[in-house]
Amino acid sequence: MEAGGGVDFGGAVGAGDPGAGGGPGARCTLRGPARRRLRPRKKPAPDIYLLALEKLGVAPDGVLVIEDSRNGLEAARGAGLRCLITVNGYTAHEDFSEAVLVVSSLGDPGGERSVVIANRSDARPGDFVALTDLEACLRG
Repeated sequence: MEAGGGVDFGGAVGAGDPGAGGGPGARCTLRGPARRRLRPRKKPAPDIYLLALEKLGVAPDGVLVIEDSRNGLEAARGAGLRCLITVNGYTAHEDFSEAVLVVSSLGDPGGERSVVIANRSDARPGDFVALTDLEACLRG
């Protein structure tokens, strides 16, 4: 891990990019060998998730992806990963039947509330999605 919570992808993440530390609005740019290895296939190709699994050295059953579109869900599932979906105005009509949990948002304690749209897990979110809900999504 890099300082600030980012992940060191062996030069793949541009450190000068806005939000490279992984905070709100994080955006990372792939550069050099990582970009060439991806052969710029965009989602729904699972390439970005397969690269992350490889670089982090983690098994797919220990990873939960949070996405907001059908293409993102297909990419996650293509890499063998479970996926939580937060819908938005552009994607609310899409098919998310393979997602373990579909919500209006992750919610915010004391602020915006999360509404569960579909749940195929043991998660039981209240007004917001808590860490225990994310752990339940990993279990199935």
